[in-house]
Amino acid sequence: MSNSETTSSQSDQPSDGESDNHSSEPSEAKSGGKSKKKLFEEEMDVSLMTKGAQGYISFRRDYSIAPNSTVVDQYLRGYSAISFAYDENANDLWMVPLEVYDQDAEDEYKLPDELDGSFSITSRPIFNKVGLDFDASHRYNPEWDDDVEALCIDLDQEPDIYQHSSSDEDSE
Repeated sequence: MSNSETTSSQSDQPSDGESDNHSSEPSEAKSGGKSKKKLFEEEMDVSLMTKGAQGYISFRRDYSIAPNSTVVDQYLRGYSAISFAYDENANDLWMVPLEVYDQDAEDEYKLPDELDGSFSITSRPIFNKVGLDFDASHRYNPEWDDDVEALCIDLDQEPDIYQHSSSDEDSE
């Protein structure tokens, strides 16, 4: 019986020890008190996305260009202005974030001082230059290009299209 008691007590102790190993001691020792999500972000050098968050830029029929909050948070926060460039051969529109806003530059758009979500820029010249004429909002998924440090919007990609309701038409 003492053999079974020993076995029983040994199996009880590792069970308790295992639960301790999976809870606080090792995870705190490894993580230094950081959450698993934070450790992942640091190790992989990427940010975790919020539920359903996908970066897109809307081109609206009122000639406004609106990056959503995901694009703002990932690529535009910390900058004071943006400029646009169009590659006609590739049909790519580039959104170039700028450190300093030049008030005298005709091709720069000042970003809001407090970027706490999406914003929009109204620019009929950009729509005309690129040949955009919509009766509904078009959403494109941009890609960041590390080489030029800018967002590339491939206008040949199939956009998500959002029709406006009749009440939206009355207010615009």
